[in-house]
Amino acid sequence: MISYEQLLILVTLSSVTLMALATIVLKRLGRRYDFIPIYIAIATTLVQMAIALSIRGLTGLVGVVSALVSLISEGYIISIRRYIYTPRKVLISMLLVLFNSLTMLVTLATTTQVNDIIKLFIYWEGLSYTTIAALNIRHTREEYEATMKYVLVCVIGSLMALIGIVLSVAECDSTSISVILSRASVPSKMFIVIGFLTEAAVFPFYFWVPDADVSMLSTLAIMHMGAVTPVATYVAGLFAYNGGALIRNLVSALSILTAFIGSLASLFQSDFRRLLAYSTVAHMNYLVLAFANNVVDYGALHILAHALSKVPVFLIAYTMLEMMQIREVGYAYMWDNSLARYVIVASSLGLLGLPPFLTFWSELFIFLKIFALGSIFHLYAALFFIVIVVSTGYAFKIIYSCVKKSESDGDRMSVQNPKAALLLLATTSSASIILFMLQGYIISYFF
Repeated sequence: MISYEQLLILVTLSSVTLMALATIVLKRLGRRYDFIPIYIAIATTLVQMAIALSIRGLTGLVGVVSALVSLISEGYIISIRRYIYTPRKVLISMLLVLFNSLTMLVTLATTTQVNDIIKLFIYWEGLSYTTIAALNIRHTREEYEATMKYVLVCVIGSLMALIGIVLSVAECDSTSISVILSRASVPSKMFIVIGFLTEAAVFPFYFWVPDADVSMLSTLAIMHMGAVTPVATYVAGLFAYNGGALIRNLVSALSILTAFIGSLASLFQSDFRRLLAYSTVAHMNYLVLAFANNVVDYGALHILAHALSKVPVFLIAYTMLEMMQIREVGYAYMWDNSLARYVIVASSLGLLGLPPFLTFWSELFIFLKIFALGSIFHLYAALFFIVIVVSTGYAFKIIYSCVKKSESDGDRMSVQNPKAALLLLATTSSASIILFMLQGYIISYFF
């Protein structure tokens, strides 16, 4: 019987091959048919989502989030086509499919179904190369600079992880992750943790994240912040939790420190997308804190909750830049559109973690489960709460910029409104409210 791992690889290779063949045909048909690869990607993404729902567990929930974000990206590209030109659609379609499968394969490698650290490393390297490709869609100077930073971090992380893996396999005489987690030495696990922390946006390696998210084409950046980076936080957290008290406490402390830095830095950003990128740094470290302390269920739920709030507002910021040449968050009020304002306000409240948004439950239970561990974890929980309070600053900064009154009617810009795209983003923001009432079902289904 074919395994989930083999099925994912088969689906991915088939889809990418079909897109490659479509590229040859499209060169003869012209631009009129250049959306065919996007439709192939949509069909593939639906298959990948079905596989994720069948797998369940953390892998299943990560797969659902990845597929959901991919569908939003694909739907946005199609619905915005009359207003914003999307380059290199074939490559974008391939990258979306690869991101979907590789995020699931990385987490699947840690389960009993695969349980192989060599495969884990191979799939993770595949994600890294896919990210590098995503950073070079338009070949701008901004992309090249972000790529250089990412490659620097990626090389350091890969070398560290590889050293840890080699030492662990030599010590345990096995490539089984479960064996390595229980028998490998603390130094070996430390190397592996450092390797994955470099790409999990943890201090001092977080500096590449804002540049990558801002320079990457936003329809791919949402995949990176919504699914790819969260996978790194899980793997790093898994090895940190099983690496002993020293590693666990060190990673927990660094995650809180980085979350504070991310929330504080967001307050001082004028660029809308860069503000949201620093917010991503903070939320990724919520995940690191959760996974490093074995809060897997609500850590995974926060991946979904964060994506539902971050993706719509990030694409709104991208739309403002492309259609109105507005980069600064302080001018968000100039877009005179009720749907756009709804998305900005709802997403900001979601990122803050207020009810009735799904982030409320994920952040609440991460706090409660960390606090319940006792001792030093009471302090970690208290600091985590303080970081959330600090995040109110950037959330209300966004809201105020959106709803404040202009000095004159001429300050507001009259532009064509991409209704289908805005409706898609508004629906995504609303999904966080709907799922707020279903969080118990989500946890019970996947875990």
